[in-house]
Amino acid sequence: MPHHHKSHAIVANTLSAMVAALELAKKGHEVLLVNPGGPWGGYFAGITSGGKLFDLGLVTLEFSTFSAQAGHDDLLEYNPTLRNDVGRFFDVVKAWVTPLVNLTNISTPQMLVGGKLFDDVLSANAFHALKQLPFAKSMRDEMVLFSANPNLHARYKATARIYNTLDYATASIANHGYTFHHKLIAPYLKKVLGINANAMLARYHRIPWLPLYWPETLKKVLKGDHVDLAPTTFTYPKQSSVAALTQKIANLVKQSPLITSVQSPVSGIKSTAAGWLLTLTNALPVTCEHLAWAGSPASLLLALNEKPQSVIEKKAALALLFLQIPSTYICHSVSVLNVVDSQYSIYRVTNQSVCAESGDAIVQMVVEFNTDYFNATHNITAAQTDDEIYKLLFQELLEIGVLNSLEHISFAEIKRIPNGFLIPDIAVKNACEHDISILAERYPDIARMGMSSGFFVTSFNDQVVQGLQYAALQTQVGQHAYATIS
Repeated sequence: MPHHHKSHAIVANTLSAMVAALELAKKGHEVLLVNPGGPWGGYFAGITSGGKLFDLGLVTLEFSTFSAQAGHDDLLEYNPTLRNDVGRFFDVVKAWVTPLVNLTNISTPQMLVGGKLFDDVLSANAFHALKQLPFAKSMRDEMVLFSANPNLHARYKATARIYNTLDYATASIANHGYTFHHKLIAPYLKKVLGINANAMLARYHRIPWLPLYWPETLKKVLKGDHVDLAPTTFTYPKQSSVAALTQKIANLVKQSPLITSVQSPVSGIKSTAAGWLLTLTNALPVTCEHLAWAGSPASLLLALNEKPQSVIEKKAALALLFLQIPSTYICHSVSVLNVVDSQYSIYRVTNQSVCAESGDAIVQMVVEFNTDYFNATHNITAAQTDDEIYKLLFQELLEIGVLNSLEHISFAEIKRIPNGFLIPDIAVKNACEHDISILAERYPDIARMGMSSGFFVTSFNDQVVQGLQYAALQTQVGQHAYATIS
């Protein structure tokens, strides 16, 4: 006999799964959470290094948007297949998060270009900095004569069919011009993902925190005209972290008497007269009336004994350096620093203590770099020891101006993620959407969240909205009506 029989079973370790379970429990529903592997919260769970909890690099909360805001009652309208549709629900996410944590807005991120610091235009939309850049005149002269291709205009990036296949290099040059693209976009993307911009889909430019601006906006800024667009405001848990917030959500899940959790991969799923039968690798079978899946569509198809579309995934070789340093040895109290200059392998430094306004004497800092780019930058052909890598990274931090001394670093640890970042190219997108279409056609009664609901729909905001939407569906439309989630 099955070990568990629950009304609702949600398979995943993701934030969306935990939010859905908590919301269902609030309404009196019993829920079984099946964690197939990994920490609760996935990427947002962070990591403990040197006895301190760190976020995995730049992990902030973003609630500023130009989208008209929808309310909680409009959750059923959320469409994960429409890129950035979640922007309509930022107020809903903020309202859900606010009772759990105190929030603060971080100072404007900076970027290093030509050896100088500027307010960041890559992730933070600090347009005013464009006129200060060393190649501002070249951009201005070019944009005066620039004629954008109307079919490739950035206003169409979320919905136009051409953006289903358009590469980022073509879209960026068509909207930004050559100088902006080759001086800012191309070198930074190469540092982050180790690829040229034509190897990534334009629609997913924000995945590596890069922009796709309207050419009219750039023209106005470079001419000195007023642009009514403020820099993006990034929010962070005050005296805390996103990882700590995620742990708090996980603890609420554990404390709920209506939520049961099981740690086990799912090796099989079948539809039976009693409901969905889940075969678990490390536990007895489970039956449930309602099933939700927040893992990949390929993994769901395999569990259903279906064949997903095969694809060769390209992934970036990333690594993180976690540092603890006395605040007196930090040169600049910058929240986030994007390093565009190509002679450095480091592409981003996040001072999580500054972001959190912690005021701690020992600062927590995360340095991000691509190991392939690191090896090429330092002409390394053979494996290096961690001590040798530390020395090269520390020297970069001195030259960049982040640190003023290497003698007082309290703690340092490198964590490698050799296949940690999936590059959003056309082959991976087509395979994901093919698998989703099979699931929608053959298994419409299985609710899908995360990557199973849409390609790269995994942001913090998306996951909260997906969890809220799933719970809302259970009370508003009844059972077996899950296709609208995707």
